[in-house]
Amino acid sequence: FSRGQSDDEFLNRLIKKFLDRLLCLKQLRQALRDFDEAAIFTIHGFCQKMLKEHAFESGLLFDTELITDERTLEQEIIDDFWRIHFYNASPLFIHYAFQSHFTPANLLNLARTYSDKPLLKVIPQVTLSDCRKEEIEFNEAFKKARDSWQSAKPEVEKIFANQIFFKQPFISKIPELIIGLDYFFNTDGSNFTLFNQFETFTRNGVKKITKKNYVPPQHPFFECCEILKEKQEILSYVYSQRLLALKSSLFNFLPQALYKQKQKMNVQSFYDLLVKLRNALSDSSGENLATIIRTQYRAALIDEFQDTDPLQYEIFYNIFKNQKGILFLIGDPKQAIYSFRGADIFAYLNAISQVETQYTLQGNWRSDPQLIDAVNTIFSHVKNPFVFEAIKFQEASAAKDKEAAPL
Repeated sequence: FSRGQSDDEFLNRLIKKFLDRLLCLKQLRQALRDFDEAAIFTIHGFCQKMLKEHAFESGLLFDTELITDERTLEQEIIDDFWRIHFYNASPLFIHYAFQSHFTPANLLNLARTYSDKPLLKVIPQVTLSDCRKEEIEFNEAFKKARDSWQSAKPEVEKIFANQIFFKQPFISKIPELIIGLDYFFNTDGSNFTLFNQFETFTRNGVKKITKKNYVPPQHPFFECCEILKEKQEILSYVYSQRLLALKSSLFNFLPQALYKQKQKMNVQSFYDLLVKLRNALSDSSGENLATIIRTQYRAALIDEFQDTDPLQYEIFYNIFKNQKGILFLIGDPKQAIYSFRGADIFAYLNAISQVETQYTLQGNWRSDPQLIDAVNTIFSHVKNPFVFEAIKFQEASAAKDKEAAPL
């Protein structure tokens, strides 16, 4: 702007666009002088500053302590959740839960994976049902089959000793399976899982191992095993639905209990900074708070926007959605596809559907022309290489006069 010309094509276009070069020079020099006064924050840092400076408008407690790790609090709440739902549970259900890796440690990991995603919809919504009826029926079937085995064992062994009826691969397994039955029916019935190949002793199981053109042997014990297997499958389904319901209820229990505990201790986490500012901006006095923030910061530029989530975008949208607000979102949606650093591709898609103008950098100054050409060729081969229509592949062009370095 001082010389009125440049060797750079982009700068030349700027010079031609702005006729008042003296005004441009003044603004540029002022911007350079003020550059160190620019407010630069992480999103969490920005939220913390706004909540602290505007605690009254936010309706929050003063002097709240920021904690960097809330795992101890989460562990206490998970332990409470476990005590509520498992201390009086039946041994059958506890056995099933542990077999399904449903433990306090795994629950804590599950909760932490999704605890910072309050807008997430949990599906399916399963009601926490009573399983006592199915447990009673299973226990009765177990006792009946056990009593039958105690009296019928010699007869069953005699049936299977007649090898002419049965397919050859099964014959060699008979002694091992008889031992399995002895061991299984010597338990107290709290072991929910039927042992491997238990089905062999059911009515349908005996039919499967009987040779073609032979009538399958009949015995009341086989009927008892058939009923036991049916009751076990019914109970297994009911238990699986109960575990789903417990997981679902955990996502309500944990944040509510965590909120109460933090309020009591007057502490907050980094995640709470986002939630509290978002809630403050969303309530009835939210526009007043947004106006105050816009008075401090007329414009905001969010770099690496693809690494944000719906909660973070909602905060800045509520602040700058007013016509007086200026908001620039800088990022590449293709980087959000893999959820790196908590990035949410749908937050990005929501954002670009609400902006007035989009700009794209066409020139690639970093890569070799051959590589750029190859990438363009591959990703232009199909209509929507990134599945969603909103994420377009835009071909890049190599910088002028840039030659590929020889291998």
